[in-house]
Amino acid sequence: DEPPALVSDITKYLEATKFNEESLQKASNVAKLQVSSITQSYVRGKNVPWSKFDVPIAFAVLKHFLANLPYPLLTNQLIDCFMMTIEVTREQIPIQTPDASSGTTTHEKVSVKANLNGISQTVNRLPNGHYSTLRCISKVFHSIVKDPQNCITSSQIADYLAFELCNAKENVPKDVMVDEVLKGHKIVESLIDDYPVVFEGAPIEDRDLVPMAGNLQKQFAEQLRSSTMLLQAELQQSLADEEALEDIEPVSNEELNAPGGYLNVDSSKKDEIVLSSNHVGREWMLMGLFSACSLIPLFISFSAMTVVFSIMILAIIYINSPRKEIIIINKTNKTIRKEIRTISAPTVARVHSLDEFQRLAVEQSEKKNGAYRLIMEFKNGITMPVTEGFFFSEKAIAQRAVAAKLKAFLEASVA
Repeated sequence: DEPPALVSDITKYLEATKFNEESLQKASNVAKLQVSSITQSYVRGKNVPWSKFDVPIAFAVLKHFLANLPYPLLTNQLIDCFMMTIEVTREQIPIQTPDASSGTTTHEKVSVKANLNGISQTVNRLPNGHYSTLRCISKVFHSIVKDPQNCITSSQIADYLAFELCNAKENVPKDVMVDEVLKGHKIVESLIDDYPVVFEGAPIEDRDLVPMAGNLQKQFAEQLRSSTMLLQAELQQSLADEEALEDIEPVSNEELNAPGGYLNVDSSKKDEIVLSSNHVGREWMLMGLFSACSLIPLFISFSAMTVVFSIMILAIIYINSPRKEIIIINKTNKTIRKEIRTISAPTVARVHSLDEFQRLAVEQSEKKNGAYRLIMEFKNGITMPVTEGFFFSEKAIAQRAVAAKLKAFLEASVA
């Protein structure tokens, strides 16, 4: 599998550019809006001219990408195996104080060593997409660090990206947390410095050979075996979940033109179709009736208590106002935009590239028998529900009718 276009473009740009540690420091100050805008350009399938940007922006976008992956690059299942390949030792060194009468004090010396053989074994158990992405990033940073014209080290890069790659677990004792941070940092250093050993099978030099103790070696082998089995099981379950999505069956003309249904469909424009939820009006009517009833005590007995009660009811209605879901598909811009609108919060929008769209599928609710919703699947593996909720419909006729109209729109050419 090839790494994502975002990773491929950024690594090529960084490899062709000279920079130093200051670029990493400036990356923390890059505006989030700019990072989000570049990321969304890739989501829409647009080309990003990296020659117009600088190194701090490239690092900031890469960090944002790694931090927002749906599944961590090193995977939740294998991260413990990675951690087991790193040995952290502490030694208390006595130090004589300037005042001899005060005796001595101690200084803690921390040593962190990596078992490259264990790291290589664990890396090779990663899913193909994770492996290719990690290899691409590690290879480029290895060449960057080795280039004498770049004043930057693997340790400095690890300081910037270790948390995104080796996020330490939460709710653990402070001293354990420190060890996990040190281990995560060393893992990233090893992936960069020892790229030939980890990814290309180069022999390990004697000075880099850090053997595991007998018991630890057995624990690592067992952990790696069980973690790999768990990862494979979850991948198979994920594939099974995808297969559980039903393909869209055709509908009759009578079903296609039936009143009401799953969503309102507006295809009046040749280059754009708008799907919108049709339950908002009914919900507002019910809430209006409820709010009117809540005002009855106010008219019967006008008092401070009834006023407060009515205000509380109106506030609850405002906070829980109906959510209108809108899907806008535009052929000219080649975008699929999903919006969630409500009067009590800003509009939430997600944008995907129309070129990445693969198919529509019907998903049945596990809790509500006979309730369905449409799912959009994309080539990059992302799935997006057309509606957050499920709609009751016999044999998903209402959902299939919307899908048929959407299919007809997508297959029609824009004049």
